[in-house]
Amino acid sequence: TEFAAKLCEVPIALVSLVEPTRQWFPASTGLVIGETSREHSFCAHAMHMPDIMTVPDTFCDPRFADNPFVTGAPHIRFYAGVPLKGPDGAPWGSLCVIDRAPRTGLTDVQRDGLHVLAESVSHYLAAYEAQMAEEARSAEAEQERDSQRQRFELLADTMPQMVWSTLPDGFHDYYNARWYEFTGAEPGSTNGAYWNGMFHPDDQARSWDVWKHSLATGEPYEIEYRLRHFSGEYRWVLGRALPMRDA
Repeated sequence: TEFAAKLCEVPIALVSLVEPTRQWFPASTGLVIGETSREHSFCAHAMHMPDIMTVPDTFCDPRFADNPFVTGAPHIRFYAGVPLKGPDGAPWGSLCVIDRAPRTGLTDVQRDGLHVLAESVSHYLAAYEAQMAEEARSAEAEQERDSQRQRFELLADTMPQMVWSTLPDGFHDYYNARWYEFTGAEPGSTNGAYWNGMFHPDDQARSWDVWKHSLATGEPYEIEYRLRHFSGEYRWVLGRALPMRDA
């Protein structure tokens, strides 16, 4: 907008995005306010035009002669706006320049310059819109993953068996409620590799060997070992695991 104002030798230049009830200015030069109502918007007209909309003298244009921004501050007398459109051709608003004195129009160089600037703004807005859409999709996917995780954990907590899961490197990242009820361990205290400390000392080395073999080969894990009950005694249990594979 600063360059547009210098190019066209005007005090005010705006990027205006027009919404159903308002227009707002993500970039502006020479204007303090950040938005106005749509009913008083020049850009709401300009964005539907096939080319630059020029108003040489607002006092002589019945659409704008009584506009409060003409009769009052910022006292618009000249307006020129280039439509800003999305990739699908939908109008977004305009890049406009404003003068407080009437003018005959813009020079060819000024018109060409505003076209180039408007195209740059439209490209930026399209990229920003695509980024926001991608972030929304990512947030929605994350929400779905959280929902699936919650459903899994609810199901796992209703089972009478102890249920656990690990990451591909073998880091134990989840235990259901039955595990903590049986072992009496504090939630989170057996994450990672600390699960092996719950086994009988005579079973720990053998369990590690079987577990590392499963991680290295992808073969199912199955072993009987003695697990420490919260009472302090060790009880024989059967541990099983299957790999979850991608494509």
